[in-house]
Amino acid sequence: MDQHPSEPLSGWHSEDVKAAVRKRGHTLVSLARKNRLSDSYLRNTLMRPLYRGEQIIARFVGVPAELIWPERYHADGTPKNRKRRHRRRA
Repeated sequence: MDQHPSEPLSGWHSEDVKAAVRKRGHTLVSLARKNRLSDSYLRNTLMRPLYRGEQIIARFVGVPAELIWPERYHADGTPKNRKRRHRRRA
């Protein structure tokens, strides 16, 4: 997909991601369970940046995460604007 530099980056549609996973014999739920994640984790990855979920899906479908979600990654492949959640200490 060739894009003009002034055009906004657009990645895969969420339905395309789900179809790619299904074509390889899984669903997002079954792939999440296989990776010991909650059933909704990979579905949530389609709606918001979740690095771990992006990497699991990308590896499974055989496409770099920055090609699936270019708006979430810099040109060098590093994630954009990722905030780490800090766990509270008891």
